[in-house]
Amino acid sequence: MEAIQAATRYGGEMMGMGHELGIIREGYLADMLLVDGDPISNVSILQDHKRIVMIMQDGKFHKRPNSREMGVSRDFRYSAAIAN
Repeated sequence: MEAIQAATRYGGEMMGMGHELGIIREGYLADMLLVDGDPISNVSILQDHKRIVMIMQDGKFHKRPNSREMGVSRDFRYSAAIAN
């Protein structure tokens, strides 16, 4: 968890842009990954291209989630990691 926060929330603060990026909030810059799994318990999920469900950069989709990915299993969980 600390590594993910260091790359997201603290990154925005260190760049003097904590009021614009680093968290998911209305009005903030949106660079985000949506993955199938929990990167806090297994950070390697972020390296598996098959588990990246959505990519958003500057508020625009570079990869949209599709209905097939959204319904993979009953236990399918999404975890968001902001990539700033």
